Amino acid sequence: METKIIKALISEISKYGSPSEIEMNLSFEDDLNMNEYKLNDLLEILEEEFNMELLSFADNFIRVGDLVGFVEGTA
Repeated sequence: METKIIKALISEISKYGSPSEIEMNLSFEDDLNMNEYKLNDLLEILEEEFNMELLSFADNFIRVGDLVGFVEGTA
């Protein structure tokens, strides 16, 4: 469930493509062209959605899989 929500938001914010095209190995910066401001926007939305702290861990999220793994492991 979390993965679908995360992929949908990444797709919307990055304008990369459909959520099904968002793969775990994609880099936020290099592949999705998400600068730190876009990543922070994503994390703020996810913090509200999942009621968890993410912004203070932003430096750990290099790839989509890093974020998904953190959220699924903490949720």
